[in-house]
Amino acid sequence: MRATALYEQACTWGEALGCRYGGEMFERGRKAKTQSLQPQLPPVPPGLDVPKDTPHAVELFSRACTLGDEDACFIAGRILADGEGMPADPPRALGFFAPLCANGVAQACVRAADLSVDARQDYLRRACILDEATPCT
Repeated sequence: MRATALYEQACTWGEALGCRYGGEMFERGRKAKTQSLQPQLPPVPPGLDVPKDTPHAVELFSRACTLGDEDACFIAGRILADGEGMPADPPRALGFFAPLCANGVAQACVRAADLSVDARQDYLRRACILDEATPCT
């Protein structure tokens, strides 16, 4: 699909949102949509016009993260921690969550705590300080 090619080109040029939006398309896959009021002949077949490709999505999210997009960092960490569409990679996921936690993202601290036995209490303490109620109990 043309949109993914444009997002990936923008990503190549250093545009974080291009990387993230491209990643989102590959994370979920995307169904074809008709852009016309006229009937399509033949009809658009059901299915995805952008196939789901989770490893490629993580690659794009990782690039967006490197370019400063914290949402992309969190998404990449979530996919890697949970093994959504690819094998889980907890050490790599922690590599996304730990810097976010240091930057004040409480949810990332909670996720980092789940992935790090050695620093669990430190991450939970940071989350608590950042007003994340869950680890304060």
